[in-house]
Amino acid sequence: MVDIEQQKRKELLEWYEDLKAQVSKKEDIVFEDDGKPYKTTEYLNLDGFYPGYYSVKPRVLFIGRESREASGCNRMETDIEFLKSRNINQVGYTFWHRVFYISYGIQNDGKVPFDKVPYANDIKNMCVWNNFFPFSFINLSKYSNDSKSWQADAILMNRFLEDAELEKRNFLREQIAILDPEVIISCNLWGDTRISLDKLNLVFPPEDFSTRNADLSTEGISDVYDFNFDGKRIKFIDLHHFSAIRVGKTMGYELDRIYYYDPVMKAVFDNQEARL
Repeated sequence: MVDIEQQKRKELLEWYEDLKAQVSKKEDIVFEDDGKPYKTTEYLNLDGFYPGYYSVKPRVLFIGRESREASGCNRMETDIEFLKSRNINQVGYTFWHRVFYISYGIQNDGKVPFDKVPYANDIKNMCVWNNFFPFSFINLSKYSNDSKSWQADAILMNRFLEDAELEKRNFLREQIAILDPEVIISCNLWGDTRISLDKLNLVFPPEDFSTRNADLSTEGISDVYDFNFDGKRIKFIDLHHFSAIRVGKTMGYELDRIYYYDPVMKAVFDNQEARL
């Protein structure tokens, strides 16, 4: 399996060099915090998979919107170093602890009720100690939002989608093809209406989605589809954004269960037991 990971990592690095060459031709980007122009390549970051991904079933790909404070990073390496030194049970790490909760549930075939799942930081520590992370993660935009403002930068996201010229070479679909997922979990990509729908449709053509599966979806929480990706059927689950702190009046532990863990176990396994 190491040989497969080495080959896939090589493919991603080559893909990234091509992407870097593409955006390098574009005009500088003015950083909103200091008003100064910077080369587009200075904003770029590489994301993808972590050790162990290609040895698990099903292969799960999480897709977010943008990186934070990751300009110039190879996130396949820096994410692990970041996680080693963080307690992701703490406030401020909601994105990561939901990723680990969901990954743990999927690796246990959806049979573990949420109240029996270990704390996220304990799951993370097991992954770090074993150097084994059963998921991959990418962002729609490869430009990092390094602003001190914690608001999503839709202008920068759309700037990347424009600069990449996906209509000529669809870099994002190429990256997904390298990762070859069997389940895709997106973080409310369509919920942010500021992101160019035309560009999203280049990556995820509407005609490649089946009718919403009402039996596997959770009303108002998750939308589940079969996604036809170049002839391969992938289960596609769209959720609330993983960094959402509060949804309605539900918070904390119950939010993690109701809005993230249970809907995914239902979608992937149609497992009633995990939702008791």
